[in-house]
Amino acid sequence: MVEYLGHDEHDLNSDSDLSGFSNTKGLDQDEIKYLRMYAKYSGRRLHKLEPTVWTSHGKWTKDYKHLGLRMEKPNRGGAGGASGIVTNREFLSWVTINGIRLQAGLVESTGNDRYVLVFTRASSAPPTYGSTGMFERASTAGRAWCRLTPEKSTTIIAIPRARVASKSPMDDKTSLLGEMKAVLDALTEGSQVEMLSISIDGLTTHVSSFEWLRKTWPHLRLLLVVAVPEPFPGSLDIFLKASNGIRYGQFDIAEIAATVEGSQLFPRAKALLDILQYIYVAKEE
Repeated sequence: MVEYLGHDEHDLNSDSDLSGFSNTKGLDQDEIKYLRMYAKYSGRRLHKLEPTVWTSHGKWTKDYKHLGLRMEKPNRGGAGGASGIVTNREFLSWVTINGIRLQAGLVESTGNDRYVLVFTRASSAPPTYGSTGMFERASTAGRAWCRLTPEKSTTIIAIPRARVASKSPMDDKTSLLGEMKAVLDALTEGSQVEMLSISIDGLTTHVSSFEWLRKTWPHLRLLLVVAVPEPFPGSLDIFLKASNGIRYGQFDIAEIAATVEGSQLFPRAKALLDILQYIYVAKEE
């Protein structure tokens, strides 16, 4: 079960957020709220939420400098955060999945027959429309895919990533998949997860990563869905054209992993792996 908790102040009065505060004695409720916000959000987001409290660089304004003495800004571990979750992204919201509280780019949730994780990726900085635009692109693609089987209740989560190479191992922090890991960890045995890759390399070209996925979450039914444009050279028997005009290739990740390790050979998985390996090698050269 997925519950939406909101983007901003849903739990800013929770005692669980007081751990980083050195002293709250003598502060009013608004000041305590500002300290909790300071612990949670990026400088840019703080300024957008409360421009009279923080500057555009996330520094305390003159009237609130005294609060800066109460706590030190948490170290989030750089661009990917200590957990590989990218901070400073306005489309992230707080949700609970099976009672576990986490941050994710929730698009919509009508139930839990399946979870659709949608991946958009850019090797360099986000395109001109930014990370939020990448999120919207993933949202549109996720809804288009799910409309093909409307009888299934679905939770759609978008995971846009910028400055991520397609050849990065998925278990490496540089792949910026902290949100994905948190969602998968929260799911119960037998849950179906469709990992929708927007373009052939939207998720990864690092084929050993499929073995990692299977070994890390063996209790989940993990499927890879690859959305490609109509001119894509892959076989029409594998990348089928759907009624919405988009071509999709559907693969069982357990079969991909078995083909990678050589324990079994699945022709559909082998066809996909040949394409991914070709792209991986081409980008190495």
